[in-house]
Amino acid sequence: MASLQQPATAQSTRVVSLLMQTGLTQLRLVRLQLFKRVGPKLRSLCVATKAEKEHYAKLVELGCIACHVLGYGCSPCEIHHIRTGTGMAQKSHWSKSVGLCPNHHRNGGHGVAIHAGIEAFEEAVGMTEIELLAKNLDLLN
Repeated sequence: MASLQQPATAQSTRVVSLLMQTGLTQLRLVRLQLFKRVGPKLRSLCVATKAEKEHYAKLVELGCIACHVLGYGCSPCEIHHIRTGTGMAQKSHWSKSVGLCPNHHRNGGHGVAIHAGIEAFEEAVGMTEIELLAKNLDLLN
């Protein structure tokens, strides 16, 4: 809060006074100050790098790894980030992702879709999520 009352530069002093004159609430000012501090970090998390885009393009070209393992052939896929080893509601690194068709990813229901129940999905496919990742990386290289 002290940083709002005593801005670091003359430019930020003008910005804060302008915002206060326009009726911006104190909460919005705090959010603005926080975004100014972590803005580049947030932007770097939202913008895909060239390597990430290339990796995702290769995954999409390869198709659904579960369909491949089950012998269904190539099918259009979505990107699934591996959940093993990550915390609740956290996405793994982009390199730890596999391609799954909509049915194997989220639409198929229990025993078919990975998000409907990972244990049942792994039993139906015959491979764990990590084994699917390893197979996927082998096929990409």
